[in-house]
Amino acid sequence: VNRGFGYPAGVYMGGITPGRSMFQYLERIDHSLFFLINAGLGGFDWEWLDQICLDLTSLGSWTIALIAVALLVNETRKHFLRHLLVILVALAVLAPINGMIKNGVGRERPAKKFREQMEKGKVSARFIEPEVARRHSFPSGHTGLSFLLMTYVGLVRRPLLPWCLLLAGLIGFSRVYVGAHFPSDCLAGALLGLLGGWVAWRAFSKLSGPGGETAR
Repeated sequence: VNRGFGYPAGVYMGGITPGRSMFQYLERIDHSLFFLINAGLGGFDWEWLDQICLDLTSLGSWTIALIAVALLVNETRKHFLRHLLVILVALAVLAPINGMIKNGVGRERPAKKFREQMEKGKVSARFIEPEVARRHSFPSGHTGLSFLLMTYVGLVRRPLLPWCLLLAGLIGFSRVYVGAHFPSDCLAGALLGLLGGWVAWRAFSKLSGPGGETAR
């Protein structure tokens, strides 16, 4: 496990100065939230929390798709096959959109963004994923995938909706905790996934006709 450059010596807090653009101001807030979660909470060195967040972040790497399928498996065969079709199409659409946004924005991962400051001892963060992500940071693919699938399942099975969204939110939180993403990356991924999940659910509703939108 790569713990990066060690544990936090402090939180990187950007000051507000005249002439600083709104984007720069929001970016400073984003960075501050990153260090609060990653270096602040992670700085307690709770191994149990590290493991929970590593397990959660692993769920967002396609394992969440198996959970979604398991939650829909007791549907009728006709509806289950339609669920699979809609989900596969939604994922096939989401993946290139996510990739295009990543390449278009070109945002650096936290480890690369703060490498120079960390080497100089100005800030400190933790990177505890076994494999360091190399693609661009914005938006979070794990978070987008999780929210798309869990939004879809939650809309189909309404009593599960709060729990589905909670699980997706925890996966997004874990991406910041392990040092893979900034909070705004996960927020953008969540919004993209929520929209994708809702569109997929509406598509299923059209295929199924009246009364086909939700399950018991």
